[in-house]
Order: sequence, then C-alpha cells, then structure tokens
Amino acid sequence: MPTALPMPFGDYTLEKPLASGGMAELYIARSAHPRTPGERVVLKRLNASTRTDPRQAQMLLAEARLLDRLRHDNIVSLLDFGEVDGEAFLVMSLVSGMDLAQVTSRCAVRGVVLPPEWVLTVAAAVLLGLRSAHEASPPVVHQDVSPENILVGTNGEVRLCDFGVSAALESESPADEHPPQGKLPYLSPEQVRGQAADPRSDLFSLGVSLFELLAGQHPSGGQGNAILDTLSSGTRYPSLGDVAPWYSPALVRCIDRAVAFDPAARYATATEFREDVLAILNDAFDGPLSEAALGSFVVSLSDPVPPARKSLLHRAPSRVPPSPKVMAARYRRIAWFSMGVTFLAILGFLWLFHTPVASPSSPEMPAELRLSQRVPVDPDAPPAPAPADAIPPATTPDTPPPSAAPEDAAAPPETDTAKPRVRTGTLDVNAIPWAEVRVGNKPLGTTPLLGISLPAGRHLVVFTHPDMREPLRKNVVIHPQQTTRLVVDLQPSMP
Repeated sequence: MPTALPMPFGDYTLEKPLASGGMAELYIARSAHPRTPGERVVLKRLNASTRTDPRQAQMLLAEARLLDRLRHDNIVSLLDFGEVDGEAFLVMSLVSGMDLAQVTSRCAVRGVVLPPEWVLTVAAAVLLGLRSAHEASPPVVHQDVSPENILVGTNGEVRLCDFGVSAALESESPADEHPPQGKLPYLSPEQVRGQAADPRSDLFSLGVSLFELLAGQHPSGGQGNAILDTLSSGTRYPSLGDVAPWYSPALVRCIDRAVAFDPAARYATATEFREDVLAILNDAFDGPLSEAALGSFVVSLSDPVPPARKSLLHRAPSRVPPSPKVMAARYRRIAWFSMGVTFLAILGFLWLFHTPVASPSSPEMPAELRLSQRVPVDPDAPPAPAPADAIPPATTPDTPPPSAAPEDAAAPPETDTAKPRVRTGTLDVNAIPWAEVRVGNKPLGTTPLLGISLPAGRHLVVFTHPDMREPLRKNVVIHPQQTTRLVVDLQPSMP
C-alpha cells in the first residue's frame, strides 16, 4: 500500500488503508463522485504485484458486475466501478463497525462472553443475504463465507462481503479444474476435494463459523493440517453438544445439521436454515435482537474499557458458563466432602470422651459407613443421616437415654443433616452495553457476570449505567442447580 496518504484516485481520495490481500487492497476513501459527494466509502484496487496483470483486472471487474446484480440489504453495496489510468477498481459502501473475527478477538481481550442470541441474530441476517445470492439468476455461490467476511455495523446493519472468489470461479472454467480458493478452516469437504460447490457449501461454511463463535473453538479443535486431514478423511466434525454441552438440544441439532459432511444431510436452502435459527431465537431468547442492540454491542467493544471492568482483563471468565452436568458433579463432591467431615468430627468427639467406637475394618461396622464405599448422592436432596446403629450409644443402666439428657450435658456438634440444605442455582448476566448489577440491595459488579450463586426462587436484578435515565429492573427466577441467563439491551433507557 502507498505510504503517501491522502492521495487522489479518480473521483476519490484515498485516506486510510483498510486491508490488503494477495490480489487486492482496500482503502477508506472520500468520494467526490456526483452520486456520492463527500461520502466515506471503501475502494478496492489491485495491489502492486497484480496491477499490471490483465487477468486480475478482469476478475476484479467480474466481482463488481456480480455485486451489481446482487443488491440486497445484507450484502455489501456496490457504488461504482471502472478504471483509472488503466487500473481497475470498484467502490463499495462503508460499514462502520467490525467483522466477526474482530468482534471475537475484542471479546477475548475484554473477557466478554459473546451472547448466543447476538450470534444467532447476525446469522439470521446473513442467511437472508445468502438466500438472495442463491436465488439469483443465475445462482451465485459465495464460496468464502467466514467471520472475516461478515460485517456488523455500529448501527446494527449486517452485510456479507467479498464475493471475489465466486466471481473468479464464475469467470473461468468449471470449479473442479481449480484448487479451492476460500479460507481453509471454513471450506466444505466437497470444496477441499476440488468438486463444484453449491448453496449447501455456503451453509456449511456459515455453520462452521457459528460453531466457532458459540463454542470458542473450531470444530476440528486444530488448525492447518489438522483441519485439512479431518475434511479429507470424510469422517465428521464433533457435535456442538460434545464441545459445548450447555447449549439447548435445538441449537445443537441446528449447528450439527449445518456442518454435516454429507451435503444431503445439511440444510437444503438458506431459508430452511434461517427458519430453525429464528425458532431457537423465539423459543429461548424472546426473538431476534433489534438492530440497535446489535450495534450497541459493537460500540461497546469499540469504546475504551470502563475502569470498573479493567480487572476483567486479568481474570477473564471462561468463554462459557459451566454446564448443568458440571454443576451437578460439583454438588456431589461437596456432599461427599461434607459427609466425610461430619463423620470424622463425630469420631473425634467420641474418642475424646473414651467412647468405644467400632473400628472401620470391623465386620460389625455397617457397610454404608465404610469410607471405601461410594454411595450415590442425589444432589437435589439433603444428605441422608447416618444409620441408627452406626455408632453405639454410650449409655448404661445408671444413665438416662440420650433423649432425656440434661440441657447442659455434652451433645454431638450440630451437623448439616440437622437442617435442610439451601437449594441454589446460578445466574449469568450481561448487558448491551455494560452495566453495574445488583441483586436486591447486594452489588455484584460489572457485566459480564458468570456463575453467580443465588438461592432458588425469584430475585430482582437491577442494572445501572451512567448514561441511563433511571435503573432498569428485571425479575428473574432461579431454579435449583440450573443456570439462568439474563441479557438486557439498555439502549432504549439512554437519552
């Protein structure tokens, strides 16, 4: 890219480099064109190594002609194309925001969990753009759907960009004569094998992108050769439920179907895929997020990290909350530990008073109390009391039974078995943009907050932000040993 910026280029002034690839480079430019006077736009031109290659110029203009017939709200808009002093170029609308790769990168730096409803709302918009391309005459297969090519603006617009691979293959001989040109991690198995791609290939690539955004890792668990080996072997990617078991069965089925290696097992159309995405959003999240909410989340990643959240950079939470299975296992371990401590405390107390206690190895000791036994514990029920004959009562004919002992007599310490255990669940809470959170009158900190332990029942969650006119209050019901997720959009409460 040139270093002397700004520089004139036909009806445009190149102001800032945006990106550079093997064939072309992108600039943010200021337009002086009669149709877009004064607007900031994106100008794409060939880079220095390909600028004199007529074949590369033909491919760039083919992309422009393709975009010209794919005019849709969820596809980047073509504004102008042509040549300046024999150099081919095209001009597109500027999406002021980020691509999904940048979104996930900034979330990782800030310790922010990418909300699944945000991901699915973006997916529903992308599928509208793909549907428009797939139903064009003739149909257009993008062949390079990836997080880098999905843009989300600060105003909430979602646009699919970079149809260069599709245009290149459209303008040449059949695709099976050329190696795949998209990004390897998101290619379909048929593209890797050099076979012709169809709309289901784009849906596979989008499915892999969504898997990565939701689970925090590529479905192959590797990169480079590991991905290529998996795709070439014809096996299958793991289920989203195996990698991220906290998601609903409906969402797992949706993503698993999208990334099926057999094209016949995938969604047949973008419409079918989108219907399932919308059904999940409606069932689990009260519908898609608004454009304002989508844009506000992007803005929150663009702004400096608020002081109250800087500590998150050093204690970033796990990318996802613990699953119910993990939490149940934790409660079982706690129950076993509590029972062991209680039993040892009773043994120690009786030893101090020289009370004969059955030896753990004694045949008379009930099997239920042998430490080598693993008795399953129901995490929803309080620990069961020890059998009555486990510890012989230290009474004689001259002493009253334990139930008639004086009030000041020594008694075994009170244990958890004497009172019901408080049933708790966990709360994950996030806000767009960030907010300070309290439950009742107890401050909890700044969003995002994960794994907050609360007693089962109804709680009042209060959100505050410096730009809000008044706090936002939400009631939430916590269920025992379940994780409840609460995400709110604060934008309507701000002036």
